[in-house]
Order: sequence, then C-alpha cells, then structure tokens
Amino acid sequence: MLASAQGLLAQVLSPPPRLEPTAIALEQIQNCGKAIAGKEPKISSKILDARSQLFSGLLKGGYVNQGTSARTYGGNNAYERGGGWLLVPPPKEYVADLAHEARWCLEVAVILNSDPGRKEAAEKVLASIADDLHIKVEGRECTRSMPRNRWVTP
Repeated sequence: MLASAQGLLAQVLSPPPRLEPTAIALEQIQNCGKAIAGKEPKISSKILDARSQLFSGLLKGGYVNQGTSARTYGGNNAYERGGGWLLVPPPKEYVADLAHEARWCLEVAVILNSDPGRKEAAEKVLASIADDLHIKVEGRECTRSMPRNRWVTP
C-alpha cells in the first residue's frame, strides 16, 4: 500500500514529457542557486526566487507574488491553480535559452567555489545571470519568443 502511494506521489510531482526540458533547466538553475548559497547568499536568493517564479509560471500556469496574489498567463487572465501541469510547453527557443543560462550558471558556480583568483569575475557573471532570470520572470524578454498571454508577469 505504501509503495502504491509513493508511486502515485512520484507521478504527480514529475512533469509530463512535453515539459521535461523546461523542468530540467529549472532544476539546474535551482542546483546553481544552492551551489553558491555559501559564498554568495544574496545572488543565490535572487536565482532561487526567479527559479521558483519561473517554475510556477512556465510549468504550472501561474505565479505567486510574495504569497499574497496569484495569476496565470492562460486565456482571459483567469487564474486556475489546480496543481496540474500546463498543457502547452513554452516555445523551444525560450527553453533552449533557459537551458543555456542554467548550464552557464552551474559552470560559473564551480569557478566561484573552486578558483579564488576568479571569484570576483564569477560573482559578476552570477549577478548578471540572476538579473537575466529576473527579466524572464517579468516577461520583458518574452515579447518576441512567447505570445503575450504566456508571459510570467506580475
């Protein structure tokens, strides 16, 4: 019985195949944020916050802003947070860019944690990545690659 319940939980938590590339990129971003938390807690916090917002917006269809409001980028701005996965994935180009950013973040995190001589440069790159992720959350970057009703905007 317990194994059955655990199997059901895994099905609920795992994204459908159409959303896997986005979920993988967001997991890598989360891993990057965790990897730099000890040396750059402020940048880590920004990266992890952006990841959380992007997860909700790109995979679940909405976001929560400071725990007080919620919206979706679905039709007619109607918010429905049933906990389900989105039916349509973000555009491939957008996901490819997000995945590239995630890989770059992980590479720079390794440099930050292992090469004191390049620590300052790594900090600047990670701050830039955090800013880029914030732009994705605000949707300013989505104007060409995503229809307006798919933005993750407050």
